[in-house]
Amino acid sequence: MDMTKCMRCGKEFNMRETQYRVTVCSEDCYKEWREDQMGTGVIKKNKKVWYLQMGCIELYCCIIVLILGAFFIYLSQPWTWW
Repeated sequence: MDMTKCMRCGKEFNMRETQYRVTVCSEDCYKEWREDQMGTGVIKKNKKVWYLQMGCIELYCCIIVLILGAFFIYLSQPWTWW
């Protein structure tokens, strides 16, 4: 017989009865295995943090560019105080 141990839970099952290409015994084990392989929990959190950081960096760059632009416009005005 084709008895194999599940990679997730360790339960023995018949390899011919499963529809998955990896050695998992049920859909729940397959989902857990896939999450482990993709690293969904960790990567999603890291992506959110990375996007937030990139958003903040872009916001700071825009603010700096606006301040510098206003400063150069101020300097380029032909002021006649005296």
